Amino acid sequence: MRTTPDGRLIVGGEDEDIDLPSYRARSIAHKTARLIAKAEKLIPGLEFTLSRQWTGAFGESEDGLPIIDRVPDMPNCIAVMGFGGNGTIYSKIASEIVPTLLRGRPDKDADIFRFR
Repeated sequence: MRTTPDGRLIVGGEDEDIDLPSYRARSIAHKTARLIAKAEKLIPGLEFTLSRQWTGAFGESEDGLPIIDRVPDMPNCIAVMGFGGNGTIYSKIASEIVPTLLRGRPDKDADIFRFR
């Protein structure tokens, strides 16, 4: 959970390993109700009105790490693929690695995030 600058509450979770659009569509109402119940339990007396709900798929690499690297066979293209809920953290890492790649310099962490 987190709040927004204008006082709204964003609640997320109920992730699953099922990646079927039809399942996500069928389960959104049930998952929304569960998230509301959890928020109300964590913050007793909470009164709010649901304004939006959404569901989506998350990508993930086999080792759980992002890919931040030049795209093979595309010399002018750099990929930044930060998967899952850690995408914000991975974008910070990418903001440090990509400029060094653009300048043609080595980066001490770049090997960790190469295409595999």
